[in-house]
Amino acid sequence: MTRQLINFTDIESTGLNEPDQRLIEVCCRLYDSDTEQLVKGYVWRSNPLRKIEASAQKVHGIRLDDLANEPTWDVIAPQIRGTIEHPEVIALVAHNGDHFDFPFLDRELRRVGQPTRFPATFDTMTKARWATANGKNPRLGELAKCLDIEYDPSKAHQAEYDTDIMARAFFEGRRLGWFSL
Repeated sequence: MTRQLINFTDIESTGLNEPDQRLIEVCCRLYDSDTEQLVKGYVWRSNPLRKIEASAQKVHGIRLDDLANEPTWDVIAPQIRGTIEHPEVIALVAHNGDHFDFPFLDRELRRVGQPTRFPATFDTMTKARWATANGKNPRLGELAKCLDIEYDPSKAHQAEYDTDIMARAFFEGRRLGWFSL
């Protein structure tokens, strides 16, 4: 039987999802759907060849100087595409994926000639309104708190940290019957 993997993904960018903005960090962590164990993890950073909006830098803390020696997006995009299209990946999961991560990734991959067939997608934000008292879309920290998962705000918006918290929240939510692919 073929192993089934879930690709938990988070991105950081130079700004909002607009045509002149660029991705500067992508984290993909592949977890076995059955055992919930991490199989492989990747973090890519890219030099956007443009400034990072002050509002974005305030969120993720990545400075343009931090990216000066990183490859450009066109160099790392094929690796990211290959991870998304990995034959064992059954789903791509992101927090705020429907409104930010998935469209941004799609646009940026297409921009450099790497159109990608996304597997089934799942957004842990839009599918977790049950996690907040008023039914709003929860921030990742709110989702973690609702599921009794330790969350450190000082590490928030670091792609690898957010991806690990999201995976733990997804699997706990699935065990409790709140999430299913």
